[in-house]
Amino acid sequence: MQIPVKTLHAVIDMLAEKTDCSRDFSGLRMMCELIGLQNSDYLYMKIYRLIKSRTDGTIGLNPYNLNEIAKYLNYKSFRQLELSLGNVTPQAKSLAGSYYCYVRANLPKPAVLKSPVHIVERDGRMWFELKGPRIQYKGEIAIRDGCMFVLMSSKAGKEFHHVYKVGTTETPMLLQGVFSGVSTAFDPIGGRTVLMRQDDGSKLKNEMQALSKLKLSKVESDRVLAKYFLKSDNNNVVPGRSSGFSIDDLS
Repeated sequence: MQIPVKTLHAVIDMLAEKTDCSRDFSGLRMMCELIGLQNSDYLYMKIYRLIKSRTDGTIGLNPYNLNEIAKYLNYKSFRQLELSLGNVTPQAKSLAGSYYCYVRANLPKPAVLKSPVHIVERDGRMWFELKGPRIQYKGEIAIRDGCMFVLMSSKAGKEFHHVYKVGTTETPMLLQGVFSGVSTAFDPIGGRTVLMRQDDGSKLKNEMQALSKLKLSKVESDRVLAKYFLKSDNNNVVPGRSSGFSIDDLS
């Protein structure tokens, strides 16, 4: 099948990002081994060597190997991967920018966690990147049924799922949503989350803000956030303790 050179450049970039391998002979060999391709020279000899000095045109390639590459990148087929590239809607593009993500901390002392978020377009896809105090998360954005979905993961494998209401709006200043994931103690957790757009993305930092101080802030948005996150029962969701993993756990 004939594949556009531009698409193949994007695929190599996606593989390099996922595997953290270099775009040279040794790095491409390692990618082949991670994908499980029988020919460890396939990416270099059949693709990269032919496209590295080109920006247009097409190259004929075996569908089987392309589908294996697509599956490694979490697509059902290479055709599905192709359709995703460059398929960014104007609404999705309008979400690009820097934000603070707010959630109520699941702690005895009422507090709000504030984390930097950057939404960026890369390789024809929109990415949600959240920087935690110790771990960075990243996930591709999908917009369906008036909501923005993102499953973020870290290099260590920890994941969080966020869903925000977007409707048909473009360039929103604030989005409300819910999150679910796992705590540092490996318990399932969930709750409400807020994304607030920021003008200068270079100065964003992680903070834990006590609700008692937020309520007294001179900044109106801080006081509004304090009121929004005031009560634990509508901001934090934690299941009961599981010990026997049977109906008795619900007693």
